[in-house]
Amino acid sequence: ALMMTRQMVVVTSNSREIKARTLLDCASSTSFVTEHLARRLQLPRQCQRVQVAGIGGPEHQLSSCSVVRLTVANRKSVDLGRLSGPRWKIEAAVLPKITTKLPASPVSIDRSWKHLSGLRLADPEFGVPGNIDILLGADLFGRVVCQGRRKGPPGSPMAIKTCFGWVVSGTVRHKGHTQYRPVPVIKVFRDFTNT
Repeated sequence: ALMMTRQMVVVTSNSREIKARTLLDCASSTSFVTEHLARRLQLPRQCQRVQVAGIGGPEHQLSSCSVVRLTVANRKSVDLGRLSGPRWKIEAAVLPKITTKLPASPVSIDRSWKHLSGLRLADPEFGVPGNIDILLGADLFGRVVCQGRRKGPPGSPMAIKTCFGWVVSGTVRHKGHTQYRPVPVIKVFRDFTNT
């Protein structure tokens, strides 16, 4: 299955730009960032008690969770040394790892996916397994998704328009079978008092 990934830039407090791969997840009530990226960004942290609940599982208290504030922006024109387009300030809980590499296995663009032709993709490498540095949850999802969807033939992914380009999502059929991958659904409860 293809998940809604995109390549973005995270802007540090001293205006340094770091490329990151993000996952859009409207089922997560908050955003997350990996410990690795949080360290690279050298962002100040705020301690908060965070409880995380997944599908069919009990809630877990994350005892050493910290929260950072960061700014995400479009990756467009980064290679030319300039940023363009909107930027968003988000608050994200820091986790050692967000998910496994996405997609789980390589996905090649099928010639029958004509509905993806000519789209400015938010993640041109959506079919290449890679690490996820940031999960952008429902706290940002509604602000970045625009009107516009493109559906193709059965067994092909859908394209959804966002402020950062088109994201690709859905199950993909390969050689007579469909690949399914569990989708993590996370509910987060945060206590904003200092601990």
